[in-house]
Amino acid sequence: MNKFIKYIMAGLFSLAIVACGDKADPKADFQKVMQWQDSQMQMMTNAQVELQQKLMSSQNDPKQVEAIVQEFAAKVKEAEKSLNALDVKSDEVKAFKQKAQEAFKLSSELMEDSLKVLQNPESAATLAEGIQQKTTKAMEAQAELQKLQADLKAKYGDTK
Repeated sequence: MNKFIKYIMAGLFSLAIVACGDKADPKADFQKVMQWQDSQMQMMTNAQVELQQKLMSSQNDPKQVEAIVQEFAAKVKEAEKSLNALDVKSDEVKAFKQKAQEAFKLSSELMEDSLKVLQNPESAATLAEGIQQKTTKAMEAQAELQKLQADLKAKYGDTK
C-alpha cells in the first residue's frame, strides 16, 4: 500500500511538472511576437526596396514583372509561414498574433493586387474597387493592431 501511494504521488508530481511547464507566459510570448515583427519588418522593407528597384529596371516587360512578382510573393509566404510557426500560449498575445496575421495577409493581398495592375494595366478598372476595400480593411486592421500592441506594451513593458 505504501508503494502504491508513492506511485500515485510520483504520478501527480509528474502531472504538476508537465502542467506548469506548459503554462502561458504572456510577457515572453509578447516578446517573441515583437522580435518576429522587428526581424520581419527589416526583411520586408528590404524586399520592397528590391521589388521597386527590379520593377524600375524591368521596363514593364511582362515576363520580368511576372518573375519579380513571384519572387516577392515567395518572400511574403515565407514571412507568413514564420509568423504562423510562432508558439504563443497566452490568450491575449494569441489575439495580437491573430490580428498581426490578418493585417499581414491583407497587406500582402493589397500588394499582390497592385502588382497585378502593374502587370496588366487594363485590369485596373476591375481591380480598383477590391483594392479600395482591401486598403480600408488593411488600415483598420493596422489601427487595431497598433492599439493591441500599445495595450500589451503598457501591460508588459517594452520588450527591447
